[in-house]
Amino acid sequence: MIVQERLTKEIVLKSHKFIKELIYREIIRSHKRFSYMKHVYLLWHTYVDETLAGGEDVKLIGVYSSKELAEAALVRTSKFRGFSDQLEGFEISPYEVDIDSWKAGFTLV
Repeated sequence: MIVQERLTKEIVLKSHKFIKELIYREIIRSHKRFSYMKHVYLLWHTYVDETLAGGEDVKLIGVYSSKELAEAALVRTSKFRGFSDQLEGFEISPYEVDIDSWKAGFTLV
């Protein structure tokens, strides 16, 4: 009985080690797969509305890993109420990742 318990514990420990190794390998593989990404694509919708402060309504619809995914989101979103009336308000902007976009201070007005 003691030998069987010891073998069971050994098998469990080895299987846990094996699972940890698989997870580690997947994390490394995923990191390598996405580390090449230099840009993301922002899907915006903007329209003029004089009743708002600033005179326009700006919405960030989403951030996508490829231009194709952003374009697919634009097609989906353009069918929604409000968006379908303002199709010219859509914009897809590439945005560089892993850099500081704000490189100076600011002043309160």
